[in-house]
Amino acid sequence: MTIHGASATMYSVDGLRFVHLHQIAKEFERSNGNAVGPPKIYVDCNNAWFRGGKSVASVVTLLIRLAAVGFAVVPVCDGTRPIGKQATPMRAADREKARIRSFVLRAEITELQHKLNTQQLTGDERTALEKEMSDSNTALKRKETASQNAISANFVEELREGLALANAHDEGGTVVEVYLAEYQADPVLVQSVLSKECALVISDDGDVAVLGGDGCIEVMNYTKDEKIKIRSTSLKIFKEGHRLHC
Repeated sequence: MTIHGASATMYSVDGLRFVHLHQIAKEFERSNGNAVGPPKIYVDCNNAWFRGGKSVASVVTLLIRLAAVGFAVVPVCDGTRPIGKQATPMRAADREKARIRSFVLRAEITELQHKLNTQQLTGDERTALEKEMSDSNTALKRKETASQNAISANFVEELREGLALANAHDEGGTVVEVYLAEYQADPVLVQSVLSKECALVISDDGDVAVLGGDGCIEVMNYTKDEKIKIRSTSLKIFKEGHRLHC
């Protein structure tokens, strides 16, 4: 889902740490009368996969870090996406073309490197080859990214297995069993806030913060401690985050 101009309705603060998120969540739990037990945080795991390195291991690490500071972590994965959101045959073909082009570029780069290492070249010829190789390396990185920009069809099973192997369900607070949404994770995150199960959600989809209202804190830039960003439609939350940061 996409709400045009959603970011213009929100306040934000960055430079936070995971421990700050826990402190903010505890305050909200108290204000909502849910002070017993660890505060919950809902995590859009598909989003975390894309933002955290496109690996199951990066998602598992994030969930464990949240549990370690005292959260009850609820991992949510997309279920069957609506037709309009599913990868089209055209996009799948584009990824395959990018994969093939990556193979060709790697061969070209190898050949260019061989020429640089073995042939007697003038200064201009060497400069031209080095520029061509640099351009080819840049193109290769783009094509490799494009060819890998699709989450595994077995992501949910791989995530469940990764959490079990890491004993993530026993860490600090706790990581509960992976919740599979009917369609997308976003509505589950929004409902968790509206029902006051939690205030914090891991996502970078501004729609979640807008639909969740002033009681919702969306956590962004969450892959590195001390660089975490939160945003909300509530100025009060923004001030609270700034106070904890200071």
